[in-house]
Amino acid sequence: MSIEGPIRFEGPVECRVDRGGPLGVTLTGRRGAEILHVTFVGTAPADLPPRLDGAILERVGGDEYRIASGGERRTIQAQRVFVHRDVRQVFCGAVPTRPAPVVKRLFWRAVLAFAGSSLGRSVLGKARGGAD
Repeated sequence: MSIEGPIRFEGPVECRVDRGGPLGVTLTGRRGAEILHVTFVGTAPADLPPRLDGAILERVGGDEYRIASGGERRTIQAQRVFVHRDVRQVFCGAVPTRPAPVVKRLFWRAVLAFAGSSLGRSVLGKARGGAD
């Protein structure tokens, strides 16, 4: 995903600055039902706080991006930008989980109970020793 139009985060946005590494800053926040991680390869603004509220991110041109939050605007110069979407909640909401059938649950309970008993450990030990 690239930044074509503005990205509007809802609520708090975490700002992680990588001072010594190749990544300038990573913004992590919510947009709708998904969580976005936007990572900039470049220089982070010196006055970037650890958290923003309701930030809007947009490309202003070339390698320049603007973060607006609470009336303040900050500019990031970045050679590359990576946008990752965490769609776990959307996916889990669309694909309901299916409980295991009762017979299968009872079977595995019995197998694990047997394996945990002294008789089961003895049988498994003999089976393992006989295979060598």
